[in-house]
Amino acid sequence: MAEGTTVKNIARSESTRVARMRSQRAAARRTGQVASSVVGSLALRDVMGGLWLRPLGYIHHTLAVVSEGHPGGRGVGGERNRYMDAAAKKTALRLIPYGLYVLTTKAGDSVSGATVNWVSQMSFEPPLLAIGVKKETKSFANIKAGADMAISFLGTGQGNLAFAFFGDTPFQGSEFVAKDLRVQTEPSASGVPVLADAPAWATLKVTDLVERGDHAVVVAEVTDVGLRAEAPQALTLKELNLNYGG
Repeated sequence: MAEGTTVKNIARSESTRVARMRSQRAAARRTGQVASSVVGSLALRDVMGGLWLRPLGYIHHTLAVVSEGHPGGRGVGGERNRYMDAAAKKTALRLIPYGLYVLTTKAGDSVSGATVNWVSQMSFEPPLLAIGVKKETKSFANIKAGADMAISFLGTGQGNLAFAFFGDTPFQGSEFVAKDLRVQTEPSASGVPVLADAPAWATLKVTDLVERGDHAVVVAEVTDVGLRAEAPQALTLKELNLNYGG
């Protein structure tokens, strides 16, 4: 085959391929789906003594198209997928194991107690905890007002204490008064109460506050601890057959 004919045939094939991909990309945009586009540049190159037309410099990228009905989603490159399966997301995130704790706060005369499970240590030095606190709560209002905080670590078999702080639990004297239970407390050095029957507790000083989601991330430094049991076993969501996550 003549060299000129070969060049013409390859050029015609390449032109057809590019036109077809442009058409597919336009169709994908119209249907609100994700399109994959390959952009090619053509260059002449001497190969084995002959002059051939060859596609070079391919750039492969993904186009994220905004779709109605998916508010809050993001595009590609590590951002949230608009078409993420909600049920799969919930199942996956519920694989994270959680303990159960009672977070207490004191801002002036305002004292609160709430069961929390989104708690994790995030630093050895200084010792820092990250705690997820629902925004529409008295606890969060106290934290915003500069409250002192403490966390009481619940032990296995203490599900009644966890349930006692699921709702509004007024503080009277030295007790939290739940619907079916009066929970005794002891004052910590900072003045915030800690649960008298908890196997361990820690007082906390807020260092950072992230208010991005429906729960705020409260970063707090551990300032003091108390241990009442020699080898306490933590109460977990799994023990109570509960889920809070996803």
